[in-house]
Amino acid sequence: MTVYRVPVSRSIGNSSVGQKCSVYRSNSAITDVTFDTVGTYELELVVDDGEYLSSDSVTVTVTAPDTEAPSIPQNLSGIGLSGTEISLTWSPSSDNVGVSGYTIYRDGIEIGSSATPSYNDTNLAAQTLYSYTVVSYDSAGNVSAESSAVEVTTPEESFQLDLRISNGSNDVEQLESGEILFNSSDLELVDDLTGGGNQTVGLRFTGVDIPYGAYITNAYLEFETDEAYSGATSLVVRVEDSDDAIAFSQTVNNVSSRLYAVPEVLWDNVEAWSAVNGHHQTPDLSSLLQSVVDRAGWDVGGAIVFAISGEVYAQQSLTRANQPQHLYFMWNIAWVSVSIRLRLSMPVPI
Repeated sequence: MTVYRVPVSRSIGNSSVGQKCSVYRSNSAITDVTFDTVGTYELELVVDDGEYLSSDSVTVTVTAPDTEAPSIPQNLSGIGLSGTEISLTWSPSSDNVGVSGYTIYRDGIEIGSSATPSYNDTNLAAQTLYSYTVVSYDSAGNVSAESSAVEVTTPEESFQLDLRISNGSNDVEQLESGEILFNSSDLELVDDLTGGGNQTVGLRFTGVDIPYGAYITNAYLEFETDEAYSGATSLVVRVEDSDDAIAFSQTVNNVSSRLYAVPEVLWDNVEAWSAVNGHHQTPDLSSLLQSVVDRAGWDVGGAIVFAISGEVYAQQSLTRANQPQHLYFMWNIAWVSVSIRLRLSMPVPI
């Protein structure tokens, strides 16, 4: 019969001299040995089959078990990065041996772990309140108590849309006579000083990616100056009351004869446009956009027409879409809540 014998035959260092432990087991290997005190030991393995003996030894160090938990994470804070993501940070915990990591809980449910004192929680719902706590742990499995809870609300989700008016068919001038000009080198707000009188400028944007019923919190048009000439100017900005505004045509009064929504925005006392390539913004146009996206027939991707006319004789000259014009939307959405920024940038004509 083969017998495996493991005696603790001698000790080294601070271990008690002469302490021994013998274990016998038939026909199987011994995989563990228990020690009563800490210290460094030499283990000797002896194999005896009744005729021959074979032995080997190994030195092991026995330490006291780690039963001390890390400190509680402090200063837990969070910020909503978007409608779907929250970033958490906290002060590092301490431990007698070393902190291995942190476990994060959202609304009392474990959601993940981190080796560092930070964590980003994703795939969340916009405008929703979440409560977080964190615990720290070490390699021995000791776990701290939970940190103080922090509550974070996700903001409205953010989007950006870049549209362009790429040709002259979507920005036109209507003279006082009703004639529609498609081929002017620029757009005047509103007197072109050529005898055409105060004109109405029409701007049509297509593929407007705003959902039906969205709540518009901010919107404006931005223009770029073509000619450094200005006079005292007061303007009115309107929006066509249409589910999907049709393209401009040569029909007399094709801009002014359209049906416009009741709200209009006054752009009074426009400052002088004295520098070529300068940028100028309208007042907030959110009420105009709101009237369109609230229409029962409005759908994502529809076209919107703005009309700009003047109340007094004046001129603000802006570049026209012989090169692409830009329309930028920056909007936040939480279910049906939207904040929009429109930007119309008209480059110098060629």
